[in-house]
Amino acid sequence: MAELNYLRIAQILGGTLTDAQQPTFGVFGAASVSAERFRLVASPHNQPPAIAPSQFPLIAAAFEEVRHGFEPDRVLVDPILSKRFIAACRQRGVRAPEVLINTRLQALRKSSAYRIKLKPTTKPAGLEPEPFFYGAELGFVQLSYRKRVSVDNIITDPKVGDEFVSLCRQIEPHGRPMDFKWALLRLRKMRSFSPKKIRKLLAVEAGAVEEKLHLVGTLDRISMTDVPADKGIFSFMQLNTSAKYLYIGATERTLREAFKPFQTAHPFMAMAGPFWQPTLGDIALHVGVVRTRVLGASPRDLSLRLIEERRPLFNMPVHLG
Repeated sequence: MAELNYLRIAQILGGTLTDAQQPTFGVFGAASVSAERFRLVASPHNQPPAIAPSQFPLIAAAFEEVRHGFEPDRVLVDPILSKRFIAACRQRGVRAPEVLINTRLQALRKSSAYRIKLKPTTKPAGLEPEPFFYGAELGFVQLSYRKRVSVDNIITDPKVGDEFVSLCRQIEPHGRPMDFKWALLRLRKMRSFSPKKIRKLLAVEAGAVEEKLHLVGTLDRISMTDVPADKGIFSFMQLNTSAKYLYIGATERTLREAFKPFQTAHPFMAMAGPFWQPTLGDIALHVGVVRTRVLGASPRDLSLRLIEERRPLFNMPVHLG
């Protein structure tokens, strides 16, 4: 398998040449700059005209009418409730583009500056994001190499959301649009740390996390029974001239369940192309059974610390300062 770095990943994921960021140094620094040159400069849509402040209460009222106790993001990812929300806005005379209405709803939730207080959320989301974490994460990474998009762009802009879902379904064919979008929101929330949490995670050495992982084998030699039926952390690495992390994750289900969609390397094969052709013999699985907090952190936090330090090629970035 060809040497894999950020430049090759950018080519694999459909990047387009643009002006580059300033060079940086350290692990993958030069390759990261090369990959940055392949990102699209265009935003997913032109900046729409502003909504008049007099219509903010109308948007809030429309949301309260259709929400059924859900939080705003849960309504926006739901294809039925989101359509009802926009229809309720139209009935109240709000004619702005859908993306702008959705963005304004998020703003009303996040800021008290508008002096509009939404009612408290009374109903849980009712969605299980973990089975769709890997599809959402790999889909977002692929889309972010093609154009400059944020998680909020995917949630508020139907066209960008459809593009994201299309990529996710190539990786995980069984998810619904709302499954992938909700999983993406949870992945972002996991990466939001308090100052205290940042200090605690930075105190954990990445090498200490790696010591919890052991090699199961390469994908051409692993059977499901080789993988523990217990929760913990896992990683996939490319093995050739130099080992590189492809993807790191953690699971509250079982490592065996988390491994199942990767058994034939389908998620990686879905992202392959002329610049990179992965083979089962070149991808190794490492797992670590972690039932309780270890090194003062949960299994999920341990995986995020390792992502922050090792920068896997197909994970969303983690920033601890």
